[in-house]
Amino acid sequence: MLKPTYAIPALPPEAEVETVPVLKALARASRALADLKGQAKTIPNQAS
Repeated sequence: MLKPTYAIPALPPEAEVETVPVLKALARASRALADLKGQAKTIPNQAS
């Protein structure tokens, strides 16, 4: 059996993750994913 090479840290992380830069990036990422979802709907289904 392979030996683990990475120790998974305990959750929740000790550092604060809900910072202003993270929340701003989250808003941008959400908009980008919504745009991608809309664009994906325009791709024709090759299976049918």
